[in-house]
Amino acid sequence: ALARANALRLRLGNARFARADWRGAWPVGRFDLILANPPYIDPRDPHLRAAGVRREPSGALAASERGLRDLRFIAAGARRHLRPDGRLLLEHGAKQADAARRIMARAGFGRARTLRDGRRLPRACLAKT
Repeated sequence: ALARANALRLRLGNARFARADWRGAWPVGRFDLILANPPYIDPRDPHLRAAGVRREPSGALAASERGLRDLRFIAAGARRHLRPDGRLLLEHGAKQADAARRIMARAGFGRARTLRDGRRLPRACLAKT
């Protein structure tokens, strides 16, 4: 709903949205962009005990394999759902940029690059099919 509201506000008339669970069935069709903010925190990270996140379900924040499991899973499945010249954008932890680019490359994506947030921290990886 928020993405749709933002698209209206920004007058993006050609944007279409599909909600999906990467652990289950992907939506039917091929997309120009797949964007995900999966759990990416290492379950042993002490930040998970901070007051601001203790109320969050651990599955919404933490992933096994040092926080990389869901990034790997999404990257492995996304290519077959993207159009030629499509893009995959995955949010990740500030210390996971190198790993995220390697994950994208192993999944067959080209030209993976790191994007920085407002504080100039490396926080997302964008790759092209």
